[in-house]
Amino acid sequence: DERFGILGLLVGFAVSAKFTAVVVAGMIGLTSGNRRFWKEAVLAIGMMAIWPLRNVLDGVHPLFPYMGWAIDVPFMYVEKYGMGRDLQSMLMLPWNVLQYATVQSTQFMGRLSPIFWVLLLAWLHEHRTLRRYWSEWCIVLGGAVFWAWGPHWIRHLIPVMGVFVLTSLRVKLNGSRWFNWVVGLAFCIGLPTNVAPFMKHTYDRWNEKVTVPGHSATDWLNQHVEDETVALFFLWTGAELEVPYVLSSVEDHTPVRHWVLQYGDASLQELKARGVRWVAVGPHTFHRSAYDFLSDEDFDSQWISPMNTLERLLSHEARWISKQDGVDIYYLP
Repeated sequence: DERFGILGLLVGFAVSAKFTAVVVAGMIGLTSGNRRFWKEAVLAIGMMAIWPLRNVLDGVHPLFPYMGWAIDVPFMYVEKYGMGRDLQSMLMLPWNVLQYATVQSTQFMGRLSPIFWVLLLAWLHEHRTLRRYWSEWCIVLGGAVFWAWGPHWIRHLIPVMGVFVLTSLRVKLNGSRWFNWVVGLAFCIGLPTNVAPFMKHTYDRWNEKVTVPGHSATDWLNQHVEDETVALFFLWTGAELEVPYVLSSVEDHTPVRHWVLQYGDASLQELKARGVRWVAVGPHTFHRSAYDFLSDEDFDSQWISPMNTLERLLSHEARWISKQDGVDIYYLP
């Protein structure tokens, strides 16, 4: 077949873009009964292997940053998202994600349209079709369970959302006309609260009313730094830098906190030993309310203490150079 390999490439691209898609892809393979899928899976795995292979060549754990930190620092506090982790919360998860997800906070990191209520009701009403569409429902169930196990980010639901919507519509669109109108109405009701915030944010970005924190600082560094390595603390703008950089930020600014917790009072000296001469420090106010699941001792040791150490070291061992939109730039002499 001249089209052999296209499926493998598509699966490889999908999983490389969002690793949580691997569950949906695997469930499709398990339920399809198609041997060709598993042949093409070899190609998909080859594409995905680029990232763990690069980690190994860099001397870190193949699944870094999810695993392999030098000291025991959680990469992600999943308790920040969703509505709880106990049994009752997990059982209530379908209701909570549809009822309480917002686009203005970390609660599920997004919002679902009311269309999902309609499709869920349709699925319950048409439960007799489970045998007919058993493979689709297995994929949906497997993806949903995996999502519930994770941080409850709605964007991690995207791979299984498509299967759920298409299967629901496949079951019902050939049915009564009134249902089609209800689905269309539910979709339209969800548009203002789903699409409007995204469009407004995009419009503001285009008109430079909203800029990524640290944008001005990275512009300054690009203009003033040549052939020297920069350390980015609490900033997400490494991709905009034209010079080498270390640390930067991922979930909960883990690299910076991990670095300070690991090296303590030698944190800046260790950076200098690795060729770093410039440090850009972004805003790092951590709200206790966002981590109410931590004890006061853990919050102090994992958040407040390392930040105090960093500020003390910068005031004594670094030379302040400039401030760009709330970002302090230091030089390490």
